[in-house]
Amino acid sequence: MSVCAVRKTDKFIELSCDTQLTCDTTISSEFLDSSKMFEKNGMIVAGAGPIREINMLKIFMEKNLIGEPTEENILMFMFDFQQFKQQMGLPPEIECQFILILGNKVFSVIQGEVLEIPRFYAIGSGQDFAQAALYLGHTTEQSVKVACNLNVYCHEPVKTITTVSYTHLRAHETCA
Repeated sequence: MSVCAVRKTDKFIELSCDTQLTCDTTISSEFLDSSKMFEKNGMIVAGAGPIREINMLKIFMEKNLIGEPTEENILMFMFDFQQFKQQMGLPPEIECQFILILGNKVFSVIQGEVLEIPRFYAIGSGQDFAQAALYLGHTTEQSVKVACNLNVYCHEPVKTITTVSYTHLRAHETCA
């Protein structure tokens, strides 16, 4: 698993994820470069769970759009993604937890449930630690670092994307 944290304010949306990548019981982050968050077709996506599903969603998004950022449209998009996975020979169930940013709206997708996030949220195995830190006013980057220190399935460095005025993206990476 992993941890991803998001915070929405009136001026920006900030999203941070750890970078741990595991294969079975082996940490492969130092040998493989794969991102748990990406931007495609005007949408920012972060995922916690099997990297193959996150990568499969990247491929699916090459030709598939959500449209208006509503819970119903995202639910239909994820249903279509399940069918795509099945056509590709993978189990159709959504294994990952996702955070989706469309314009000035933030959504979580967990086990087929789509919810709009009004202020802050975290997903993944370190979500409880990250959410507690977010609640206490920490940035998403600080919150993910807290989770990395307290959960064996999360690991630095942390990657962060910040939307400014919901249109301009700024990305950076930090190390401990």
